[in-house]
Amino acid sequence: MDRVLVNIWNCNSGKSVGMLMCGESQEENSSSSVECLVVGQGRGDYTAVTGTLSGVVAVWDLASQVERCKMKVGEGSTVIKATENLVYCGTLEGAVRAIDIRTGAAVNEWMGNKGSVLDLELGRREGTLVAASDE
Repeated sequence: MDRVLVNIWNCNSGKSVGMLMCGESQEENSSSSVECLVVGQGRGDYTAVTGTLSGVVAVWDLASQVERCKMKVGEGSTVIKATENLVYCGTLEGAVRAIDIRTGAAVNEWMGNKGSVLDLELGRREGTLVAASDE
């Protein structure tokens, strides 16, 4: 089977410099399809975090293109935000989950959205999380 790929580009040269193999299938609407991606948020420019429709969130080292860790966060990842050690994941079932990327352990969960989480933002002040959903 083909794998779902995330391409890494050098913006100065316009050349592809690598790929991340993120899933098991490239079919349209595949549960392995990458739905969300963040680079560098709180972790430097050499880290990427991907989220798939199957609910798997993976942390990648961009320099080596190696998956550092991955964790299941729910039915499907729709949006992710990252800080230095935490990844906040919006899911298809309407939850937002915080995962410690050093251990892969769930830290917190916020329920209350009736539909899929479409977007989320972390407030500038610590302790504020805003989530928009498909209700």
